[in-house]
Amino acid sequence: MQNFPTISILTETKAVEPIITEGKIVGVVTKDKTGKKKHYYSKIVTDCSGYTAIIRKQLPSDIFPKINQVSREETIVSCREIIQTKEEHSFQKQMRIELHPELPPPGYFWIFSKGKTKLNVGVGWLINEQNKKINPSDVLEKIREKIFP
Repeated sequence: MQNFPTISILTETKAVEPIITEGKIVGVVTKDKTGKKKHYYSKIVTDCSGYTAIIRKQLPSDIFPKINQVSREETIVSCREIIQTKEEHSFQKQMRIELHPELPPPGYFWIFSKGKTKLNVGVGWLINEQNKKINPSDVLEKIREKIFP
């Protein structure tokens, strides 16, 4: 088992399956852009693959009977885009989560640096009765235009 810092960011890498030992999720198998697989072990595994639920959908229902019973109230809607700035942006090597008044609560805006002039920006929020008809593309455009006119 490898020792890693508390948080490791693996770029160009996808989690492809869970590692289950004695009925517990103890890590994930990943695949890099060349197709090479690696095993990573952790005390906590969070599936952030969105609607595809790559890890969650592979969990055996006899061990995790309620894991695939996700209600609409536990679902997050999101929208993202990759933008190119004309000049070097001020978010070099940063990952930011921000709150903005345009976002329905509970919502967030993110900025992830992807190089000197490229950014991954997006919005997301938990779906509820008050915000289920709000279009995330519209909200993202308003915030993006405010920050990157």
